[in-house]
Amino acid sequence: GRKVKLGDRVTALHQLVSPFGK
Repeated sequence: GRKVKLGDRVTALHQLVSPFGK
């Protein structure tokens, strides 16, 4: 369950960074 939570956090971060970075 820990890895899933980490992945969820990474996905949320990517969604916020995606529009800014690329």
